[in-house]
Amino acid sequence: MLQDIFEANLEKRAKNLFVPLNGKKMIAFIDDMNMPIKDIYGSQPPLELIRTWIDYEFWYDRKTQAMKFVKDMYLLTAMGPPGGGRQQISSRLQSRFNLINMTFPFEHEICRIFDTMLSQKLQHFDDDIKYLDQIITKATVDLYQTIEKKYLPTPTKIHYTFNMRDISRMFEGLLLCHKIVITNKVEFLRLWIHEAHRVYSDRFLTTNDHDLFIKILSEKLA
Repeated sequence: MLQDIFEANLEKRAKNLFVPLNGKKMIAFIDDMNMPIKDIYGSQPPLELIRTWIDYEFWYDRKTQAMKFVKDMYLLTAMGPPGGGRQQISSRLQSRFNLINMTFPFEHEICRIFDTMLSQKLQHFDDDIKYLDQIITKATVDLYQTIEKKYLPTPTKIHYTFNMRDISRMFEGLLLCHKIVITNKVEFLRLWIHEAHRVYSDRFLTTNDHDLFIKILSEKLA
């Protein structure tokens, strides 16, 4: 449980006072904070624990019901917009945080960034490869957008979260190619398929997810 994870990094200072180990201050980072499933009453128990500590600086011992005050601990959290396996957190909890909202860039901005890098890389390749930069860039961004919509995170597939790092990882592999090895358009497309499998397919858990990915990839190549 979340409380056990916190307490594993705390030590008892007084009767009911707990602080980080070795007299240090602790920053606890909670990623995907809105993933806990809501119970039948609409609450999210792990998040209620966090809210209780923020408001009162203590939580209860689950065995003795004694109060445990926790000092010198700070919270840093991150989460994506509600949808898929992500829940809407309560306004009561959200009001306790200072919020920073990072918006996703527009598609044409993403394409311009990665097309610039790829076109420079392909300048010294053969002509049938050189002019693939815009096509490959658009296909890579389209692939990401499709996968983001089709593969939603759930409590059993919490790692099904995709962002611009996945696009970057695909281009990272493409930019490592050498004109001595990649000599024609077919070989470059094979490299693109390989990078797509490396970045996305290796993360899928079920046969159905893999089959769907093959179908999506085939549509992009068509």
